[in-house]
Amino acid sequence: MAPEYEYVNTENKKICPVEEIASIITEAKKQGEKVGLITGCFDILHKGHIDLFRQAKQNVDILVVGIDRDETARLKGSQRPVNDIASRCEALAELMSVDLVFPMPFTLQEYTSSVENIALFEDLTKKIKPDCLITNPISDDFWEEKFDRAKKLGIDFIGLSSPRPTSSTSIAEKIQKEF
Repeated sequence: MAPEYEYVNTENKKICPVEEIASIITEAKKQGEKVGLITGCFDILHKGHIDLFRQAKQNVDILVVGIDRDETARLKGSQRPVNDIASRCEALAELMSVDLVFPMPFTLQEYTSSVENIALFEDLTKKIKPDCLITNPISDDFWEEKFDRAKKLGIDFIGLSSPRPTSSTSIAEKIQKEF
C-alpha cells in the first residue's frame, strides 16, 4: 500500500492510492471518458468548493480530486489543517460530483511555485494522465502554474469561477477569532 494512503483507513471505494487512480483513469479513457483533475487542501469544505466540483463535473465524465497531506496543509498556518487528511478524503468522497479521491503522494516543503513543486505536480499529472486540469483562478494562487503545466503536457485547462469566492483560511481565521 502506498505510504500516503496508509493513514486514510477507509472502506470508501472512491478513495484510492494514486497508482490505482492512474489505472482507473487509463481504463476510463479507453472507454472514451473525459477525466478532470483538481488538487488542493480542501480543509474546511464550503460553498466555493461545492460550486467548483459541481461546475467541474459538468465538463468531465470522471472528476478526480487530489488532497494535500496534513504536512502540506500546515504550511498555510500553524492551526491547519482543521480536518486531517482522512476526514477531508471522506468528506469529498461523499460528494456526488466527485468520482475519485486520493491523498497526494508527496509533501511540499514550501507553499510556493518553486521549481521543485512544479516538478512534483508535473510528475503527478503525467502519472495520472487526466484530460484536463481544473481550478478556480479567482481563488487558486497557483492557477497560472496549472495553466502552464496543462499547456506543456498537451491537456486542457479549465478555469472556472465562483460568484462568491471564499476560502478555508478565511473561515478558519474567523472561527479562531470568535473562539
